[in-house]
Amino acid sequence: MAGRILAPTGLLAALSGLWMAVFYDLPPLDGPLLLVLRLVFGSAMVAFIVLGFVAVRRRNYVRHSEWMSRAYAIGIAQGTIVVVTIPWIVLVGAG
Repeated sequence: MAGRILAPTGLLAALSGLWMAVFYDLPPLDGPLLLVLRLVFGSAMVAFIVLGFVAVRRRNYVRHSEWMSRAYAIGIAQGTIVVVTIPWIVLVGAG
């Protein structure tokens, strides 16, 4: 049941991150390499969620778990970066 909520919201998070990476202006300290990494990991997260969905539809729960764990790892890494970076910027500044 949780997957019926988490898979679409995970896709929404990954796709919105890709959208922002492509259509928003880069912050002054971000370079083209960071943009490429955002596109690679955002695309990977989308692919992993889709592959996990396909696996569960085939009733291959082991593969489903593996793909969703990979997608979760990417999502939690990005969330951790935000949680760590915002207080740093507030205390020290962006530059």
